[in-house]
Amino acid sequence: SLLFSARLPPEVLALAAKYLRPNAVFVHVGDWQGASPLVKQRLELVSGDEVRKHLLIQRLQQLQGMAVVFTNSMAAAAEVHTLLTQQPGLSVSLLHSGLEQQQREEALQCFRYGVTRVLVATGLAGRGLDMPDVTLVINYDMPISLPDYVYR
Repeated sequence: SLLFSARLPPEVLALAAKYLRPNAVFVHVGDWQGASPLVKQRLELVSGDEVRKHLLIQRLQQLQGMAVVFTNSMAAAAEVHTLLTQQPGLSVSLLHSGLEQQQREEALQCFRYGVTRVLVATGLAGRGLDMPDVTLVINYDMPISLPDYVYR
């Protein structure tokens, strides 16, 4: 049996140990408990929803690459997506679990191939997707937990 995970919290390790053979081999690659040291992190605290929206639009209009904007809910993702699609010069895809599988695949394909340069997503996109061309990640809503932050 093979088990792959970006992160194995203690409860998952305990569950895995229950079903794996006693001589199972675990391979850890890199620092799986924190963010990469290659990632530049910046915190901007803003007050008021209008200020937050304005700052988001400003950052994305200055973008020289590809960005993922994370929200904590499908409703927030849809709202941010609508806001951004109304901005001249921004090409935006939407990704959340409420979409049909085909819609999610189309959104990812458009983003991966550069048809859209901004992906608005819930935590769904933070897990298991490899997006090496992303140059900016914006947590429009702060993640609920530290592991969610690291995944994003």
